[in-house]
Amino acid sequence: MGLPVVCIYGESPHSRSSARINTVLGLEELIAKDKDEFVEIAVGLANNTEKLAKIRSSLRDRLKNSKLNDHINFVKSLEKAYVQAWQEWCDKNA
Repeated sequence: MGLPVVCIYGESPHSRSSARINTVLGLEELIAKDKDEFVEIAVGLANNTEKLAKIRSSLRDRLKNSKLNDHINFVKSLEKAYVQAWQEWCDKNA
């Protein structure tokens, strides 16, 4: 917590997860399309210490106030998915 993550949106689940987290936190500018853009973003951020400090100081609140921290709705959605999966299994095996 407290360090921004520059990522490349790619094919792996890890790259897509990192991109999704940055999107939810409003940090789309940290998502690169390829390796060259990744380096460009990282170097630009390293050279702009004021912007880096601003992002770092806002990360905790961004996460706290994001959908990623909405545990109640996450559990409700998960329960709904379980019920739906169970119903589909019952329908196929009745």
